[in-house]
Amino acid sequence: MANLVIGFALLALLHTPFVEHNSAVVSTRDSVLSWQMAKLSGAVPFDSFAFIDADEATQAAWGFNPVTPRAQIAKLVTFALKAKPSVVLIDLDLTWPSANAASGDVQLARVLAAHTASCVRACTPVLLVRAVAPTPRFAFASSPDRMALSLIPSFLDKALRTNPTVERAPGIEWGTADNQQDDDGAVRRWYLWTDACVNEGKAVALPSVALLAAAAASDTPLNNVRARLQTSAATCVKRGDAMPRIAAARGDESLRLRSVTVSLSSNGIERRIFYRLPWPANADDSNDDGRLLVLKAGTILSHAASDASLLRGKVVVIGSSAAVAGDREATPLGIMPGSVVLINAISTLIRGDQLHDLGVVGTIGIELFLIVLVSYLFAVLPATPALVLSLAIVFAGTLTVGFAALNSGAWIDSVFPAVGVILHEAFHRARDYIHALKQTPYKHTR
Repeated sequence: MANLVIGFALLALLHTPFVEHNSAVVSTRDSVLSWQMAKLSGAVPFDSFAFIDADEATQAAWGFNPVTPRAQIAKLVTFALKAKPSVVLIDLDLTWPSANAASGDVQLARVLAAHTASCVRACTPVLLVRAVAPTPRFAFASSPDRMALSLIPSFLDKALRTNPTVERAPGIEWGTADNQQDDDGAVRRWYLWTDACVNEGKAVALPSVALLAAAAASDTPLNNVRARLQTSAATCVKRGDAMPRIAAARGDESLRLRSVTVSLSSNGIERRIFYRLPWPANADDSNDDGRLLVLKAGTILSHAASDASLLRGKVVVIGSSAAVAGDREATPLGIMPGSVVLINAISTLIRGDQLHDLGVVGTIGIELFLIVLVSYLFAVLPATPALVLSLAIVFAGTLTVGFAALNSGAWIDSVFPAVGVILHEAFHRARDYIHALKQTPYKHTR
């Protein structure tokens, strides 16, 4: 009974906000989860994706320009659209005009404008990345001390008739590519949308390109995605205005993508990108083995007869793995191009790999079982063998039930049980020590 009391006391202690949000606990959880994901990487095919890569050799041929040549992007987009893929995502900076190649900007604008004009009926969505920046003019009403974000205009806005308040044209969608970067520099979590302040009132909820790509690949109308996210947008106020602190508006907490329900929660676990695709991927142009199809941009542009049919029905991402492009991210699977981070995020959404915990009933049920088991072991065994056996059971559960659950999108926390066992052992020793002191005869000396 004493061990059970200790176990339930530890259960209450571990679920206090102080422990739940402790940086050491959060870091340990992330480490365990990253280790589990690394063991499961490469276990599923990525044959529904294609990466058109402006690699090191291609960038060298282009002369290592600070801005990817827009004329070359135009040719790659034209090549990709020939095959009628499910979606084309241009993961390259299209904010500022080229310094010395305005004709390339015009060429890209014409290709995209022609695509828009052809989209009277359903057509392949082309996703573009919109840049955001802090604005000192506004703050979020729910976080008045936090500077709000604004959307940066692109040189393409005029040709496509888009702007920060009208973020779409037929066949063209703008989104953000920002993900959360943790204190160690690694990208583990996504932002499914970005709240951007255009004027006072409701922010513009700009979806991430990963969410838009997953919706397009799942035949979900992108207008529905925007409308759903807008219900959860923050409220913008002029910075410095006296206004009572209010909670951010919350609308629908989930979004339906065909047969998959995407949680819009701010929960750190549910925002984890499930990295199943490592980098480097295969270097050839074949994905018969289910690995990611990688087409080198230089090869496409230098061969007029390049076969675009390989891209039919796929999610096509045009980006760069070259170091000079400056788009490399630290991830739990090592350094990888930002485009491959996006592919992992899109795959997570399409496959329904978004993680969730077992809920209150499931979590408490597992913890109650472990409390009874660990309490029994510490009651019938010496402290050290009980500690070793309890940790072995937690570790074995992580390798079996934990892996199976994670592969199905359910996360079972193995950190709290392990910490609980260690604390239980410490309390057990302290209790035995106090009990021994009470049993020791008191000797009075003069």
